[in-house]
Amino acid sequence: MDTASMIKNLIGGVMENPSLLGNLSEHPYSTIAQTSGINEQISRDQASQVLAAFANLASPGSTDLTGLSSMASGMLADNGNSVHSLAASLFGGNAATSQSQSSMLSNLAGAVLGSELSGVTGLDLSDGFGVDDIIGLARNLL
Repeated sequence: MDTASMIKNLIGGVMENPSLLGNLSEHPYSTIAQTSGINEQISRDQASQVLAAFANLASPGSTDLTGLSSMASGMLADNGNSVHSLAASLFGGNAATSQSQSSMLSNLAGAVLGSELSGVTGLDLSDGFGVDDIIGLARNLL
């Protein structure tokens, strides 16, 4: 599975089940695999890119995913080349508090909703705003 699909699936999975944020900090590989519905092994580079993109989208401010690979490599290097350390630094500790998780989810929804909505495929708000709409918007962001 490609990295962009894993990012989209992680966004949808966390928006549907916010408790996955705690899992993400402790078990990044299995959480990414679980939300993507895959049984194959995920590479360290791919996992770090998924985490970097997700953290960027869940942070306040504008979202910039250009140079995702180099951004993820730098973040990984800053964390001893360990995806587990990277995930813990991004989503563990203070990020594990419910207020912090709410803020991350709000920022994530804002990043997804803040994209240009005119002409966006995969968005149908007639049935309310749901995971399918988040994934549709994420697809257009990525």
